[in-house]
Amino acid sequence: MPYLCNTNSNTHVRKLDSLSLIEVCELLQQSGLQDITPFVQAQNLTGLYLHDGVDHPQDLVDSGLNVIRAKTLFKRLVEWKTNGVPLDLNPSRICSYNIIEHLSNTHTDVSSSVMDRNTEESEPTYFNELDPSSLWMEQDYNAARWCSDASAVDRLLIAANNEKDPIAQMHLSLLYKHGCKHIRKDEQLSTDYATRALPWLQRQSSQGNPAAQYYYGYAFSHGLGVSEDKTEGARYYQLAADQGLAIALNTLGTCYLKGEGLPKYEEVGVSYLRKAVAAGSIAAEVNLALCYQNGFGLDVNELEMVKIYRKIAELGYANVQHYFGLYYLNGTEEKQNYTKALQWLKLSAEQDYVDAIVTLGYLYETGKGVEKDPAVALEYYQKGVALGSAYAADAVERVVDLVDVAGEI
Repeated sequence: MPYLCNTNSNTHVRKLDSLSLIEVCELLQQSGLQDITPFVQAQNLTGLYLHDGVDHPQDLVDSGLNVIRAKTLFKRLVEWKTNGVPLDLNPSRICSYNIIEHLSNTHTDVSSSVMDRNTEESEPTYFNELDPSSLWMEQDYNAARWCSDASAVDRLLIAANNEKDPIAQMHLSLLYKHGCKHIRKDEQLSTDYATRALPWLQRQSSQGNPAAQYYYGYAFSHGLGVSEDKTEGARYYQLAADQGLAIALNTLGTCYLKGEGLPKYEEVGVSYLRKAVAAGSIAAEVNLALCYQNGFGLDVNELEMVKIYRKIAELGYANVQHYFGLYYLNGTEEKQNYTKALQWLKLSAEQDYVDAIVTLGYLYETGKGVEKDPAVALEYYQKGVALGSAYAADAVERVVDLVDVAGEI
């Protein structure tokens, strides 16, 4: 996709503000952002408006765009304003399937977790027509799990239960397995959703569908609806990664780093993480930061680690906000900063990230970086218990006595 970067050269330069609505949609398609196309169409956002009327991601959020997508789109807008836009836009290639509009016209009770296991599964026809590496569901999964996005959870529930979409079912399986702010851990529901998806995943895997191969592998790696077999899981990850699927490249990298289903080769693992980052995987960026932090497969590089952590934490990812908080909490004397540590830990805890909640409980219990306050510690620990933390449950028994003693004084 050729770009003309010198925006001051001549009249042949293509600028963002010259694009019509349909050309903006094609630009999004070519850039792997086709999930944002329905929003742009609904808001009638021409290139001129995007160039002159969007100065901050919040401008897009105020218009109704998901926070994660708004930040992703804004980053690209900055690039296009600076470097120009592709010269080979072809509006005739714009996908006519508007999945967001389709879902908004679908009515179902997404609050119900009860699934009819006797329902006849229908073969989704639209899934093979889309590039699995840029599906809206992957972004919704990340937004649901790491950024507390209730609307993302709703869309996945609609797609999984009403549309019977197998990839959405696998995303729900993962959410119920790990838990998030709007979905509590439930191993049985996690297995149920995976089991519903397995027939389609198996058929499509044999036909070379990389998304199906990845999630079929995940089912084997974690024993979801099938007997656990990490070697078989890694084999399917490799098949999907060979086709360039970002999430598969990332997961294959972690398999090599940890030696799960494959021999442990940290350098090979890092090489796959780099490929995943190039393919757009945020998870791979986080894993690469962990490698820089701990020297897994490459030299320790604190500057690169901090650069990645800050970037992802500012996007709202609760797990990385927690990591970043720990970095400031436990750093060397010149790097330790309790104020920044609390800032990031509290942002993470606000999204019900249980590790951050338990960490804050510990800080208020021990007085590390804050004034010791058993009552506040107890509140955090009780919230951790509600989210399934065994450590928090033990801590409650320990701290509740301190609160009672303080109340008697």
